[in-house]
Amino acid sequence: ERDLHQWQMLLSRDADSRANAVNKWLELQFNELEALANNASLRLYLTEMLQEHSSSSTPTPSPRSSSNQDNSYQTVYLRNLITLTAQTRRYNAETESVIKASIPSKIAAGIAILDKQRKPIVQTASMPALDGALATFVNRVIPAGKAISDIYADVNNQPAIAFAVPIFAIQADPKPENQLGMIIGTKPVDSSLFSILREPGATEKTLETMLVSVDHVNNALFYLSPLKDGTPPISKMIDATNKNIASVFASAHPGRFDIKHDYNYERLLCD
Repeated sequence: ERDLHQWQMLLSRDADSRANAVNKWLELQFNELEALANNASLRLYLTEMLQEHSSSSTPTPSPRSSSNQDNSYQTVYLRNLITLTAQTRRYNAETESVIKASIPSKIAAGIAILDKQRKPIVQTASMPALDGALATFVNRVIPAGKAISDIYADVNNQPAIAFAVPIFAIQADPKPENQLGMIIGTKPVDSSLFSILREPGATEKTLETMLVSVDHVNNALFYLSPLKDGTPPISKMIDATNKNIASVFASAHPGRFDIKHDYNYERLLCD
């Protein structure tokens, strides 16, 4: 019983530590996009663009249409600004797995500025289309709020994640009525996140921390991170009603300790 208690203490410490590490990683992503959204020039030029389009009968040109692309100085500045951010903050279309495999990739990641109607105004060349899981995420962002998506499969079937932060008018309170639009950032999820799931200095070979997501509508649990048995991220799903599986139990009862089975039906301790 003493050994069991020691294992419980170890698992609780590891779970808390890794949760804090993941939260810090997420906070860093938000901070990067919020710094972009708070850029004074971005807010000024976006305000000018929106005012010009609202006073004109000409619709806002599609950022993907080369024949009808808006090349005003505001658009050029904003496009260059978000492209630089995408390149330096890994909001680009190159994932580790695609590079290593030397497989040409489709557009998979990028940054876009959306208006209040959630239509793209300016975006990077690698920004994916707002459809599928990404469209669902964008439509669920509340006015004046920031949001994060689940890890999802992009067009290359690689793990990706999306963030949304609001853009407010200059010298205005952060309220829905003062919102100019939002910034959407999508990026590949790779070792920058997955590597921090392993507790630094941990020597227990069987110790495993993972990210999961539960689809309550379809009673499915998805493993979002790579597994110790070599399973790639977002490629394994199990029945979310099977409470004998550790990941199902832990997701339903955070912080509770018990003896369950792993995804390969081997007995283990979980927290």
